[in-house]
Amino acid sequence: MESVYKERNYSEIKIKENTGSEILGIITHDTIEKFEEKAFQIDVSEKIFKK
Repeated sequence: MESVYKERNYSEIKIKENTGSEILGIITHDTIEKFEEKAFQIDVSEKIFKK
């Protein structure tokens, strides 16, 4: 995946962010597939986090 982002001229920060998101997406998908109702997601996309 990283090579695709480099071809698109993404910055190193953007590559790291997108690669991390891809990894988390795969883990989430596999977990839900394996554990079904024992797994869940919490949507925090609308939350604002302070540093």
